[in-house]
Amino acid sequence: MKRLSWAGVLSFVLIGVCANAAQHVADSEEAVRADAARAMVEQEIKKLGAHPWAGYYTDSVVNLWIAPGAGFAYEVHGCMGIYDRNYGKVSVSGGKLQFQSVLPIENMFGATVAPGLIPVVWGSRAYLITSDDMIDFCNSVNRGFEPREGSCGCYLLRHADANLPANEMPAVPDEYKRYLLKTPIQAKVISVGETEPFREYGMRNYRTRLVVDVGSKQGLLAGMELAPIQPDNAYGDLTVLSVKDGQAEAEFVGYSRRPKPSAGWVFSTRPYSIE
Repeated sequence: MKRLSWAGVLSFVLIGVCANAAQHVADSEEAVRADAARAMVEQEIKKLGAHPWAGYYTDSVVNLWIAPGAGFAYEVHGCMGIYDRNYGKVSVSGGKLQFQSVLPIENMFGATVAPGLIPVVWGSRAYLITSDDMIDFCNSVNRGFEPREGSCGCYLLRHADANLPANEMPAVPDEYKRYLLKTPIQAKVISVGETEPFREYGMRNYRTRLVVDVGSKQGLLAGMELAPIQPDNAYGDLTVLSVKDGQAEAEFVGYSRRPKPSAGWVFSTRPYSIE
């Protein structure tokens, strides 16, 4: 992804920073206490057996162990080892899991496990999702990225549930249920605005404002995501910004070497099937 020389230098520097951070986390006295806290949480998880939200969760980078009595412990893993870790107490308030961390947040990775995680049950599965990520989670369900197979993904999933069935729809909070679609929505571009180039992670991208021919009457909501299905060589993501009864304004983010959108392009909330 990093084609430019400056990006290569930046990558090298970041690897060095990450290596130093990982070494510091691994060697610190706090690491010993964090390991002890994690062991206590793991012990309680084993004793509890079936529980609505206790367990070991992962998204392949963040590893979180959580239990009502012993509290929580988490580790952030990367290619150089453990980049961040913390532990503390957990409480339940308003349907959210609230964390009281023992260690201050001092490194470049910040607060990896956000306070206010919401337990979301989906069939035999248990997820932990933040309020800020709930619409994104619904988009992932609509697009077929969830339920995933295995532990690798974008959201914390209880590790023991990774291959369990997820029937019907996930039990998200009431205010987000309308974001879960039983039938995919297709939208055609009826007008195209200005295109603005930008760079991200060393890559040249562009964003374009569009108007599509479906809106609130068809179930489209601000924050929903769609992907192009026509033409075949189109690639990128469309995010709905605002909706009216029969049309919506959206922003398309694409890549410089791909075609730019034009009237007639067709998007869908589920662009392809994932078996």
